[in-house]
Amino acid sequence: MADWVVFGGFSAGALAGLAASYGRLCTMTAIENALVGRDYRGLKAWGLALATAISITQMLLHFEAIDLRNAVYASPRVHLLGAAMGGLLFGLGMTLVGTCSFGLLVRTGSGDIRAATSSIIMGILAMSATAGSLSHARNALLQFGQVDLTSAGGASIAKLVEHHTQANSSIVVGLLVLPLILLAVT
Repeated sequence: MADWVVFGGFSAGALAGLAASYGRLCTMTAIENALVGRDYRGLKAWGLALATAISITQMLLHFEAIDLRNAVYASPRVHLLGAAMGGLLFGLGMTLVGTCSFGLLVRTGSGDIRAATSSIIMGILAMSATAGSLSHARNALLQFGQVDLTSAGGASIAKLVEHHTQANSSIVVGLLVLPLILLAVT
């Protein structure tokens, strides 16, 4: 099982790196082109990538090839303040650096020293916020604006669908995502 996880992670990372390098798949550029230049190709590419990832994940869940019960993203608690602050800091950092953290890794792989320096600083700060000197402040802030969605079925779309429809959530969510794929490629 671990061999498949390593192989799958490596393959997904290589495909994502190729898409970002040669397909110019960049979050900031997609948003900027859509807002300023009315060019929606980048957003459509992100929509296609997102819909594909959701569909494949739901298929793997349906066939029990993966177990996401203990995944951080499957937690029934949503941290609204953390999401708002994280989104604001991410957007600010993205505009200051000129790309997102994924773009930094792609640029680092291309030999950009400034991107490598920014990636190292970003990594140190991320480790400090999750397990280092900034973790206490982060954990204290996470107590504010916390919403528990256990009674609604959980925070994931699949769990919400399953709770309210009693249907197999992976099939329902997969069918809901298919129109997104079609919308993204048109």
